[in-house]
Amino acid sequence: MPANKQLSRFSLSLLLTIGMFVIFVIVFAFYVRAEKRIDHANELRYRSYVLADVLRQSSDDLTRMVRYYVATGDAIYKRHYQEILDIRDGRRPRPVGYEGVYWDLVLDDDRRPLPDGEAVSLLELMRQAGFTEEEFSRLAQAKAKSDALTRTEFAAMSLIESTKPTTQANRLKATLMLNDSFYHRAKADIMRPISEFYRMVDRRTLEAVKDAESAAALVQAMLIVFGAILMLALWNAYRALYSTLGCSVDELQGRIARMGSGDFSSLMQTPKGMENSILAWLSETQINFARIEAERMEARAELSRLNSELERRVAERTAELETALYDLENFTYSASHDLRIPLRAIDGFSRILQDEYSQKLDGEGMRQLNVVRDNARKMAQYIDDMLAFSRAGHMAMTPARIDTEELVRAVWEELKPVRADREVKFEMDKLPSLFADPVMMRQVFVNLLSNAIKFSRNKKMASILVGGSMEGEEAVCYVRDNGAGFDMQYANKLFGVFQRLHTVSEFEGNGIGLAIVKRIINRHGGRVWAEGKVDVGATVYFALPKKETGNG
Repeated sequence: MPANKQLSRFSLSLLLTIGMFVIFVIVFAFYVRAEKRIDHANELRYRSYVLADVLRQSSDDLTRMVRYYVATGDAIYKRHYQEILDIRDGRRPRPVGYEGVYWDLVLDDDRRPLPDGEAVSLLELMRQAGFTEEEFSRLAQAKAKSDALTRTEFAAMSLIESTKPTTQANRLKATLMLNDSFYHRAKADIMRPISEFYRMVDRRTLEAVKDAESAAALVQAMLIVFGAILMLALWNAYRALYSTLGCSVDELQGRIARMGSGDFSSLMQTPKGMENSILAWLSETQINFARIEAERMEARAELSRLNSELERRVAERTAELETALYDLENFTYSASHDLRIPLRAIDGFSRILQDEYSQKLDGEGMRQLNVVRDNARKMAQYIDDMLAFSRAGHMAMTPARIDTEELVRAVWEELKPVRADREVKFEMDKLPSLFADPVMMRQVFVNLLSNAIKFSRNKKMASILVGGSMEGEEAVCYVRDNGAGFDMQYANKLFGVFQRLHTVSEFEGNGIGLAIVKRIINRHGGRVWAEGKVDVGATVYFALPKKETGNG
């Protein structure tokens, strides 16, 4: 059978099951309603008995209260008698919890718990109970006869009250009035319509209960039938699902879980007749995944081989480049030494010519001689910077504890010729002592202070501040000026070799000073960075590991 037919079978079974479930729920709702009808019929029957019993009980209580009053003369029984009448006629609310008896449960303080709301007469309660006209007429007849009997009872009470004190003859006469045949016939006339009411209501409500029970039994039978049909539909849906999946849901979940974890070793076996099931498709997918996994492992092995080959070649190339770089730096170092001698000779002979022939040379000759001497001096400075950069990368280090403040003062004095042609305000905050190579750290501060002096040239009042502090496991120092500054988007270029943010015409220099600073600080395991703003100034920071560094 094609796969889409199996899916259609399952869908049809599922829809049938859902439909049967809906019908089952509807039938169950009718069953619940039928059961509630039985309860309602029984409740109506009970309420009917209660109302009739209230009428009967009130008549008996009136008789009991009037007889107690005649026998004892105690006024409390007369008050109770009047209260019963007031409650029955709706002039006073009926006490709470007095469903079975009115006065046998009177509290010690002769007070009764009263409900909220208005009082309702017994006759009105009967009218609201939904009795038939014939049933209501029986209760109304009993109520009227009970009201008529109260005239006899009031007469008996008036008789014993006619003399003060009550005479024995009046008490006896009143007692006879409440116990003679006339009184008993009147009581019987009250109870007779109540008994008829009981029979009528019993017959009517019993029929209603039986009808409700019959309907409930029918609905219950339907519920059982549709429940059985629903179970069959569920079984059919399960079989259709099993046919679609090719196995149980739990088994399919387990196999998918194994595939999800990357286990493609145990191939799934498709049962006979399930070639177009999900299990069969999953088995085919597993075979494809296993093939892809094998190809992936082969590709990974090839990639690992290529990475190893690449790492080997990179290592070889890196070694070659490091060798070439070392040779280049050695050449630079040697060439710098060799170039410094003729450059010093040029500078020296130029100074001699200036001293001895200054009177003989015309203005153009002196200008040309100054150009020669200036360029020789610049070339010598450039070579010195190259040597310093080379030494920063290869010179052996001898770390020691440095009095940083003393070192900065010495460097500032050393730079006196550099700042001779300008006024510079120098300030120094407390600096932490450093554990580093003194020669290299001297080079760091020479370069930083030289830069600060150079870039503060155009300021009317140039100022330089050197400071620092201990921050965690690092000693941080900085040099701040109020010179030309720089744009922060170019901050990373500051420490590159031959990187310049300003044109040669603005500031002299070869763009290697801060690169030397970075190389020295990096060799000490530290870090260097800068902050600045155009025409406001710049601050260059460096931080070295604490080690034996302390506050200086």
